[in-house]
Amino acid sequence: IVLRRPSLVIPAPVVISPPSPKRSVFSAPSTATTEGDGEDGAGLVEDFVEDDPSILCCYGPEDDVSGHVILSLPAGGDVGRGLEHHGVRLELVGRIEMRNSSSKHHNFITLSRDLAPPSRLHGTKTYPFAFVRGISAAGYGPDETFSSYSGNQVTLRYFVRATLGRGGGMGSMLGPTMSTREISVRLVSSVPPSLAPGTTDEPIKMEVGIEDCLHIEFEYDRRRYHLNDVIVGRVNFLLVRIKIRRMELAVIRRESVADMANPNASNESQTLLKFEVMDGQPARGESVPVRLFLEGIPAELTPTYRDVYGRFSVKYFLNLVLIDEEDRRYFKQQEIELWRKKMS
Repeated sequence: IVLRRPSLVIPAPVVISPPSPKRSVFSAPSTATTEGDGEDGAGLVEDFVEDDPSILCCYGPEDDVSGHVILSLPAGGDVGRGLEHHGVRLELVGRIEMRNSSSKHHNFITLSRDLAPPSRLHGTKTYPFAFVRGISAAGYGPDETFSSYSGNQVTLRYFVRATLGRGGGMGSMLGPTMSTREISVRLVSSVPPSLAPGTTDEPIKMEVGIEDCLHIEFEYDRRRYHLNDVIVGRVNFLLVRIKIRRMELAVIRRESVADMANPNASNESQTLLKFEVMDGQPARGESVPVRLFLEGIPAELTPTYRDVYGRFSVKYFLNLVLIDEEDRRYFKQQEIELWRKKMS
């Protein structure tokens, strides 16, 4: 399966789909470009991306997913006799896979095309394809379409799969032959998707503490941030009667997975970044500024996912921690919502 190059190509995550069968009638050309011919395509060079497991073609939900499928006989095959098959079918699939679960995968999107009728293959044949408007052609609303995600417990992936129905002759006694090509889907928005039209994102402001010992007020400028945003806030010390040694701020990702056989969610938290905001004892009335660049977090941030088909959620939290001289920790978590504003 060879894909026409989209506007963005990204590195593949560490966990990718299983490789295609070693013996396959699907192959890729040695060149990554083809020259158009004919009156409309004269001199036009179209850029294609070969099947490389280290990279992924990245699409928006309404981008066309197009390319071509190449069929060729296995090495040593009899060209004269050929290979009888029952047709070639292509699918664009969106799938949720649990890594440590008894539940089977869940296909939430399946678009299919018949590329070739039953026939006999002699030599090599190329079949162009196009899923116009990509995954949007499935007719799902914004609340039912999600960006690709690869986490510790769950993966939401998209792929193009070509299936060759095997027949008699050389292909007798064999099942269908499949070739799968991973792609990535990213949803972008100019405003936070959960923000109601005509409203503004309100700041976060909370007061927490220990009675007669510690009373602090923390505030962040917003609840919703895009992945390249800057979180701006401050921590106000209203009462300090314990000896504070330092203050830290951490960004935590919490992945919750609900197995269909076991509806109780399995939660796994990961600290993506932790840094020191303050060193030393604060005075009453002191205000400590907070400024966090999300783009500088080394781990890959993703949008917030909420109850994706009843199977998983991904949430992000700011965790503010105060450590006293006896190494006791006082912390407060605040959920924030992340969203993608641009493809890159």
